[in-house]
Amino acid sequence: AWLYGWHGKNFVKAILAAAERGGPIRVVADQVGSPTATRDLAEAITALIAAPSPALPPKGGRELKESPPFAGEGQGGGLFHVVNGGACSRFEFAQAIVGGRAEVQPITTADAGRIAPRPAYSALTSIRWPATGLAALTSWQIALKRFLAENPAAQH
Repeated sequence: AWLYGWHGKNFVKAILAAAERGGPIRVVADQVGSPTATRDLAEAITALIAAPSPALPPKGGRELKESPPFAGEGQGGGLFHVVNGGACSRFEFAQAIVGGRAEVQPITTADAGRIAPRPAYSALTSIRWPATGLAALTSWQIALKRFLAENPAAQH
């Protein structure tokens, strides 16, 4: 997941800063992931921890060696992927962030010249989440719109 919020460095803040500086913003178009608002993720984790044990689906697939304390013997638990719905390329995400206020140019990962390798496809799905009975996270588009609307620094 590509996490973003107002604390720490992240892609959304970097794109907003680049748009503020002006000029075209070059963004890789061949990397796909799951943009996820940290607020949404924190709320989902809090709801999962507070949920009664029956809300946790049975374990399956690759699991942690030890279940978290809220998942007792015979109850659910294990590893959850929880992200805002949908996936997009970094280029598409940047376009949504600036909303037409700046020019975003697609480039390839090779053109970006990054030292650290990045996976071409890192999108996650919340496959086990529906079985908890808890509310699904909104789409990445809705989460981003809400994030930008609630943060005046992004309104430039």
